[in-house]
Amino acid sequence: MSNYLKQLKEAYRQGFNHGMDTGVQLMDDFISMSLHDPDVMGKNRVLNSGSINKIFDNCSRLDDHFSRAFDIDDVEADYIREEMDAALRDIYQEKADPFSKRYPFAKEIRYCKSRKGWK
Repeated sequence: MSNYLKQLKEAYRQGFNHGMDTGVQLMDDFISMSLHDPDVMGKNRVLNSGSINKIFDNCSRLDDHFSRAFDIDDVEADYIREEMDAALRDIYQEKADPFSKRYPFAKEIRYCKSRKGWK
């Protein structure tokens, strides 16, 4: 791969990561405000900062594991996608959408006979 293509690929990955980081922070802010809003949670069910931080610590752990579902170079990406779908089916039952519907822009994982791996 040429140096230019490497730089282009790195710039794309960096832009993607900045977008992901912004989206994650925005959702963290919205979820924090929602979990502390009595109109949303009920007067006696709002969460304090300790409980909210515990939730976000777990979200970080989940992100470390499930973000691999988006890495088409990871040989376990398809398994992790299915694992994520199964966890959400446990919560939402038949209303759970599959990974491909929730993330329509994520690259589809295809096996390639000639490389014995990912395409």
